[in-house]
Amino acid sequence: MVVVEGLATTPHSVSKGEIMAKKKEVTLVTMEEKMEMMLTNKAFDFKRGDDESLVVEKVPIGIPNLDALIGGGFPKKALTELVGDTGAGKSYLATQIAKAVIEADSTATAALVDTERAVNPDWLKRCGVPVEKIAILQPTSGEEAIDATRMLLQSGIDIVILDSLAGLMPKDNLENDSTYTPMAWQARFINQNLPKLVNDLRHGSMLIIVNQLRDTLGGNKYEVNLNVPGGQAQVFFAHILIELRKGAWIKDKEDVRIGFEMNIRLRKGRFSKEQWNSTKVPFKVDGGIDLIETFMREGLAQGRILQSGAWYTYGDERVMGSQGLHNLFDRNPDLYTKLKLEIGEI
Repeated sequence: MVVVEGLATTPHSVSKGEIMAKKKEVTLVTMEEKMEMMLTNKAFDFKRGDDESLVVEKVPIGIPNLDALIGGGFPKKALTELVGDTGAGKSYLATQIAKAVIEADSTATAALVDTERAVNPDWLKRCGVPVEKIAILQPTSGEEAIDATRMLLQSGIDIVILDSLAGLMPKDNLENDSTYTPMAWQARFINQNLPKLVNDLRHGSMLIIVNQLRDTLGGNKYEVNLNVPGGQAQVFFAHILIELRKGAWIKDKEDVRIGFEMNIRLRKGRFSKEQWNSTKVPFKVDGGIDLIETFMREGLAQGRILQSGAWYTYGDERVMGSQGLHNLFDRNPDLYTKLKLEIGEI
C-alpha cells in the first residue's frame, strides 16, 4: 500500500506524476503558511517581494543623458553621493536634484545642511531653486550636522542635501585647542553615523551627500579607488555614486573661458545598468548646465537633428552653425518643447 497525504491506494493504481503533484501541492501550502507567518510577525517588517512599497520611485532631473545614465532619475528612499574636484559642479547638481523634486510635487519641501557655510539665497535663485521651499541649516559642528540630518530624514521631508562631508568638524576641536587627526576622525565618525542615516531613509526621504576628492600623492587621480574624506564606508552605503570632473574649457568668440564640459561618471548605480559609464554636459559659469545645448547634442545623437557640414536641420528649419541652432531653440520655445517631447524628457 502506498500512502500519500490525502491519497491511499495500491502501488499500481497511482502514477508517479500524481504522487509528485500531490507532494507539490502540500509543499505549496506549507510555503504559503510560512510566508503568512513571516508577514504577520510583528517583530519584523517583512513584505512580499511584489509589495508596492518596495518599488523604487525615481525623479528625473530633466537632463536626458544624465537621467539615462542613472536609470531614469534619482531614486527616493536612497542615498546619492556626489564626489568631485573643487568647482566641478557638485553643489550645483545637488540643487538641480532638489529643484526637480520640488517641481515634480507642488507640496514637496527640501532642506540643505550647509556645513561649509557657503550657500546664499541669490545663488540658489540663479540655480532656479524656489528658496521659499528649502530650509537651510548651518550647523556649528559635525555632531550637530548629523543630528540635524537624522531629524530631517525621520520627519520624511522630501529631500535632504548634506553639503559637505568634507566640512564636518568635531565639536571638541572647535571649542577647545585639542589636536586631532582630521582624516582618522572623519572616517571613524562617518563609519559610525552613515548606517544610521541610511536606516532613516525608510521614512521616505531622498538624501544627497556632497564630498570632495582628495589628491593622491604619488598616484594617479584616475585610479579606481576614490580618495574621499570620510573613508570608504560612504562608497559602500551609497545607492548611487557619481563622480564629477572638469573637462575641456568652453570659450566664447574672444577666446574667454565661460564654462567647461562637466564630465559625469557613474561609479555605482544600484538602479542602473550603466555603472562605470559616463556622459558629459556643458556647464556655463553664468547659467549652470546649458540645457538647450544638451538637448541639441541628444537630438543629433538620436538623428532627430541632422547635420551636413556647418548646416543643421530640424524639421522644416535649417540654420548654419551650432550657435545658430542654439539661437533657433532659444527664440522658439514651442520648437524647443517639441524637441524635448521627442527625446522623451517631458
